[in-house]
Amino acid sequence: MSEPLISTVAVAGQAGYDPDLIERRLEGLFQVLDRPRIRPGRPPLALVKPDLEGFTSAGGQGTHPEITAAVARLLRARGYRVAIGESLDRNGGGRGDWRRRWGYQSVIDRDSLEVCNFNESPGVAVSVGPHRYYLAGPVGEADLVVSLPKLRFHPLNHVAGALSSLIDFIPTCHRPLVYRRISSPQTYGAVLIDLLYLIQPDITVLDAVGQVRDRGGVDRSVGPINRLIASTDPVAVDVVASQLTGLAPDRVASTRLAADAGLGNAWLEIIRLVGESRSALRRSYQLHRRNGAGQTISSGTAAVTEEPDLRPTIDIGRCTGCRDCVSACPTQALTVGGDCRPVVHAGKCIGCLSCHDCCRAGAVRAVGSTSALPQA
Repeated sequence: MSEPLISTVAVAGQAGYDPDLIERRLEGLFQVLDRPRIRPGRPPLALVKPDLEGFTSAGGQGTHPEITAAVARLLRARGYRVAIGESLDRNGGGRGDWRRRWGYQSVIDRDSLEVCNFNESPGVAVSVGPHRYYLAGPVGEADLVVSLPKLRFHPLNHVAGALSSLIDFIPTCHRPLVYRRISSPQTYGAVLIDLLYLIQPDITVLDAVGQVRDRGGVDRSVGPINRLIASTDPVAVDVVASQLTGLAPDRVASTRLAADAGLGNAWLEIIRLVGESRSALRRSYQLHRRNGAGQTISSGTAAVTEEPDLRPTIDIGRCTGCRDCVSACPTQALTVGGDCRPVVHAGKCIGCLSCHDCCRAGAVRAVGSTSALPQA
């Protein structure tokens, strides 16, 4: 009988985003993991991928720029050439100038960071069984891949962390092919496991500073968690993150499937925790939601026990008319109405929530009943 996989997860308390303190915390995490190692000679390429998809104008959060910058500095000190990967800009400055709006331009200028636009290179076709994916070209070219997800809630996977962020390694033009497969938490998890098999980041650092929120920033929040979580095993990162939000890891489809596939450690009992005790992980937090009047209400702990059949609905008051959701839908279930706002065709919707994932305004909501959908 084979020995169980024992993964090391390093955890550091971190309240706020002071650059010097973040760098010291991350240096400590890297020393615990003994990664990345110093590479003498010609500088190898390190691809660093922050979670930029989480940012929305409604208050959704992505990876803080100071975390990305601190990781880049530490990699440079170890002899790496660093490129920051992103897949938001389609024409050099689209999507509302994300660098300026979300604080990245100042750290890019300050630290002379190189930005690599995934959409400017052809996707590399790779397959897992019958399923084909198109990964960003720099993923295969990099000597080291570092993933920097932001911990938040996700309507299909309960939590979005290390595994959910792997979809961001696919250029946006190729994502509808992926979303066409997704219609439930199980199929969403299966896609993530395929991507984990293909990408396998060398290091994952999860930004769990502050509250954990939905992408829209107002439906659910829990915390503050105030942790940085790092490991060479992204599955183990998600296990620790789930515990910190009060959610049993076996409730997360991608965690269960990764364990079944032998791609990571999904059992907290055999994860080697450094910097945090297991008892501290099992705290329960209040889960806060907003009611129809916009008032904050408490609804027990953060544990999630249901897996509803979720479908999108459009908050017209927030919609900016950008049509990104219409372009992202793999089944043409969204069209533009007479008021230049999207309309959901319930009969065509497969529940992949690609529209929810691409909406920068937080205008696409995931609801638990198709009866709530506006009919075309």
